[in-house]
Amino acid sequence: MKIHEAWLKCQISDGMFPGEYAVVSKTRDDRPFSFFASEGLINQAKNLVKIEVLREKSDSYIVYLPTDPLENISRTIQVPKDQVKELALR
Repeated sequence: MKIHEAWLKCQISDGMFPGEYAVVSKTRDDRPFSFFASEGLINQAKNLVKIEVLREKSDSYIVYLPTDPLENISRTIQVPKDQVKELALR
């Protein structure tokens, strides 16, 4: 599988600054994580944020987040396959 951009399903709310949004999603282990993203990286109407898919596993993807998570974990995380949508959905 080639590294490519995709969308990650998430919950989106307004951030602290104009053009900034708070993003919340869950890992493959059902643990929540959150980060801030600029408006160019989100589709608020569809609750999606842009990510990079690095590798595919049987039930999940390893993805790279656009910014550091607030939980002090790596930007490279494992998420369930049903949380990731191809970029063409926009």
